[in-house]
Amino acid sequence: MHYIYLTLTLGIIWLNLAGLTLFCRRWLPNFALARALGVLLFALVFFFIEHFVGLGSLNWLWPITSLASAYLVHQQKDQLKANGFWSAELVFGLAFLYAFIWRFSLPAINVSSERITDLYFISNYMGGDTLPPDDNWYSPHKFDFYYAFQHYLGALIGRIFSLDIGTTYNLSFCILMALPVTLAWHLAGHFVKSSWLKLLLVATLAFGGTGLSPLLHLVYKQPAEPQILQQGFVETASDRDIINAENSYRHQFSNHAFMNLVRGARFTGSHDENAHEGGDKTNAEMAEIFFPIDKPNEQFELRVLPLENFGYQYFVGDYHPPIGGFLILLITLVLIMTIQAQQAVRLCTAMLGATVPLMLITNTWVFPLQGLLLCGWLALTYWQKQKQKQKPDWAALIGGGLFAGILVYPFLIGFTSGGVSTPVKLVTGDDHTPWARFVGMQWPVLALMLLALFDRKWRQLTVVFLLTFGLLLLISEMIYIDDPTGGKFIRTNTVMKWWGWIYVGALVLFGAICLGAEKLWIKVPAIIVLLLTASAGIDVVNYLTHSNKAHMGKLQGHEWFTSNPENRDMFNFLKQAPRGVVLENVPNNAYMHSSVYAIFNNKPVLMGWPSHLRTWHGEVPQVWKMTEKIRSFYAGTLGGSRDWLQAHRVEYVVFDAGQQQNWHAINEQIKSHYDWFGFNGNGQPPKGIWMRRQP
Repeated sequence: MHYIYLTLTLGIIWLNLAGLTLFCRRWLPNFALARALGVLLFALVFFFIEHFVGLGSLNWLWPITSLASAYLVHQQKDQLKANGFWSAELVFGLAFLYAFIWRFSLPAINVSSERITDLYFISNYMGGDTLPPDDNWYSPHKFDFYYAFQHYLGALIGRIFSLDIGTTYNLSFCILMALPVTLAWHLAGHFVKSSWLKLLLVATLAFGGTGLSPLLHLVYKQPAEPQILQQGFVETASDRDIINAENSYRHQFSNHAFMNLVRGARFTGSHDENAHEGGDKTNAEMAEIFFPIDKPNEQFELRVLPLENFGYQYFVGDYHPPIGGFLILLITLVLIMTIQAQQAVRLCTAMLGATVPLMLITNTWVFPLQGLLLCGWLALTYWQKQKQKQKPDWAALIGGGLFAGILVYPFLIGFTSGGVSTPVKLVTGDDHTPWARFVGMQWPVLALMLLALFDRKWRQLTVVFLLTFGLLLLISEMIYIDDPTGGKFIRTNTVMKWWGWIYVGALVLFGAICLGAEKLWIKVPAIIVLLLTASAGIDVVNYLTHSNKAHMGKLQGHEWFTSNPENRDMFNFLKQAPRGVVLENVPNNAYMHSSVYAIFNNKPVLMGWPSHLRTWHGEVPQVWKMTEKIRSFYAGTLGGSRDWLQAHRVEYVVFDAGQQQNWHAINEQIKSHYDWFGFNGNGQPPKGIWMRRQP
């Protein structure tokens, strides 16, 4: 039954997206733009309205929009094949399928990376309250300090189609990851006729390879097949030993692919030294050639400098703002090329202006880069006006920016006054990227830039955007955003956000120019560059093939936790209970199970992960005071626990037996006002929930 429901849900969502695409196609010149801009503008209008009045549950909307979409499809059924609708839908469908394979196979929304954080962002918007909503991680504050438009969009999808929060996360991820792929395919079509070459470019984008990807296969050795599975030994081994050896080998093989995908993005500063281990792990001689280590002294910590591009997002599984940043980047490039082709120039120019405010609320980190990208387009337009005798449409550009700016203005009122100060500082001394690492990561886009320069047809465009993306890379080596992190992580956040965005834009644009070149000596080297970069696909296939898929198909995302019967029963209890503040222990500062019970069940937790709150709010003493009080409460040493709970309007207290937790002391202090519901098995330590007794 679950799969029948899932199939029907996907069909209804597709129908609505198809209808939205056809509706927007009346004004926009291609289906890729119509789909992507339609989704963003639809969400942006609701985002604006709900800053004045919360619309609550929107599940009444999908029958209306589905009927309207079916009418549009039926009305235009005779033209859909001729105008390219079905071929565009095929591209979108395949792009969605690739993302869906990842989330269907590995649907866990667990405490690794930022998945729980992103789930918490979505949860803030699931109730449909007037914005800004209550902060589900820092009750009773408001959630107005983070650029979370993408998460609002995800919650909007969940609210319209009545999805639980985990399924909302996973399906929204698939939709938002599919949109940039369709845009990249369309962008390539401006330069490339061959579908196979367009597929190569899109596959390189989707596999997430960097310049390090082919080098990693030369340095890191694949796990050796266990002796027991080799000819001459397998015949005499027991079935149990063979099964155990096969499972162990599969795990090693999956982990090797997993680590190669991680290293491709996060090698510099995190994996440099272990590449030189030698033995059966690495080829130390190759590591010395490709990954030399140059430290000013033995105590120096190599700077952590990751390049997390578009394809890396499939693997890491975070519904994080870089996804929205990549989407707006690809929209911008397609708009530029559509204007170059003299199609719907005024409207596309207005949409270019709108991308700047959109980027501000979607991924603020790359907002300045988006502005510089538009400056590059303006420079190109003025350079080309001598031939075309057409200046940029400033009225449309400014008008589009003002229109989008008005729609985001209610959000900016709270956003600009909250959050932590992040001044810009200069990169100095040994904080710069070692040249070998910089070239090692970036060489594919550097090579494509150089090759594109020799294509005469697109010379002006290439020169302008080579200078634009080159300037952005130079800026990334000159300045950084001084966030609360420091030491070897001093530039981590900055380059993680900037490099991936620059890399994706340069890869798609210059890759398409080179693949469309008439001269083979430009096209063939470009194909080789992309094939080498796409070698990350080997690790993608190996990881997807051999990874543990124990929770496959459980799109709710919490099966990793609720496969434990006690956890599942506690989830069901909270799911049925009225909304109220949940208290969960915070034994660590981040990446722990704390808040899992509350967030998956759409309830606020008294406090989330302290270190993340510090990152967003700065050194707020209240966060650390609350952290200590919560830990003292669970240790049974907090005086006046009952009054403290009531003062913070705590309705539910989750108790999961662990270190420094004293059930008996807590129960003695709060049992007069809180009833205990135990879910532990016979003879097991206490595990359950206290619920505040209603007066």
